[in-house]
Amino acid sequence: MSISGNIAFYLFYNQHFYKYNISSKNEYQKLKQYFRSEKVDYDLIIRNLIGTNKNSHNSILIYNKDKVMPVKFDEVALFYTQYEITHVICLNKKAYTVTQSLEELESLTKDIFFRVNRQYLVNRAAVKDAEAYFHRKYVVNVLVDYPEKIIVSKNRVSAFFSWLTQ
Repeated sequence: MSISGNIAFYLFYNQHFYKYNISSKNEYQKLKQYFRSEKVDYDLIIRNLIGTNKNSHNSILIYNKDKVMPVKFDEVALFYTQYEITHVICLNKKAYTVTQSLEELESLTKDIFFRVNRQYLVNRAAVKDAEAYFHRKYVVNVLVDYPEKIIVSKNRVSAFFSWLTQ
């Protein structure tokens, strides 16, 4: 390959245009080697563009006595807080505590769980039904035995029903 004159090479990267003037084969080889050494993960770019990142979390670590157990979000019925401690109840009816706050868990589980009020995050798969309660509120009945009423606050009812139909 012989290069006669200057060749302009343009690159758009990180919202900036870069212009390279190549005037010799040596400069061309250096530039080619530079871009060859960087492997672009096109799958990651596509996943980020369409919002399906494979690196998103699908489980949580639960510390139980001297053990650490990964539990998939699909196996969790609900998260709740009581006395500033976050608890989890699994679909197999086992209960644990977790170190994350409900806000952190909500950001990790946006599609699967719904924040019905300040205390509860409920898994769609664990919702048995919802029944009317006082003043446009609803009580969520879950598949696991839970002694407290899980009340959907009246300003979240329409979002809750929309989430259930997704």
